[in-house]
Amino acid sequence: MWVYRGHENSQQPVVIYDYQAGRSRACAQAFLAVYQGYL
Repeated sequence: MWVYRGHENSQQPVVIYDYQAGRSRACAQAFLAVYQGYL
């Protein structure tokens, strides 16, 4: 289970739970492929 959380001070706070069968970093890389910003 990969968990992504938005910034706590944002106007629309969000928590995303992304189930993946493995723990490979490729899962996070694929999910964040189009993201532009700071991590």
